[in-house]
Amino acid sequence: MDMSCVENTLDIFEKKFSLYVVMAVKENPGSTKTEILRLDKGNEKTKFFRINELIAEGIIVVNDERKKYNEMRLYLTPKGQEIAIHLEKIQQIVTKN
Repeated sequence: MDMSCVENTLDIFEKKFSLYVVMAVKENPGSTKTEILRLDKGNEKTKFFRINELIAEGIIVVNDERKKYNEMRLYLTPKGQEIAIHLEKIQQIVTKN
């Protein structure tokens, strides 16, 4: 297995707030970018960049069908949903006694 390929595809998850954003969108589907940015403390600019990178990676999708006041709603793609399920499993293992 070529590890360089695996490392490149996982780079997004090594960046600050990537996992936070995935789980925040999972727990709050249909939220706007601003709502996700303000759920918890942390640099909003960095979170904003992560949201855009996760959209570019096909993990989050923007649904702008309800263009009310230019609010674009965020949802996990099927790939993003699968990633979130695995992250929850990891969290359960880590917090297990």
